[in-house]
Amino acid sequence: MRCKNSPDNNIRCKITASKIAIVKDVIDKQSKFWICDDCFNEKIYNNKLCKDHLIQIMELRINKK
Repeated sequence: MRCKNSPDNNIRCKITASKIAIVKDVIDKQSKFWICDDCFNEKIYNNKLCKDHLIQIMELRINKK
């Protein structure tokens, strides 16, 4: 699954997702989205709102041979 982040004017990231992030929505529901390590680190370190709404991170298993 590809990363669902759109860092540049709605152009979606092309990297394979390595995590599933579960976040609290505006109406206090939970949403989950697939995200790569680079996009996740950028969002967490640069966006306080994202950090405050983050509920859980699940690492996806990627088989590397």
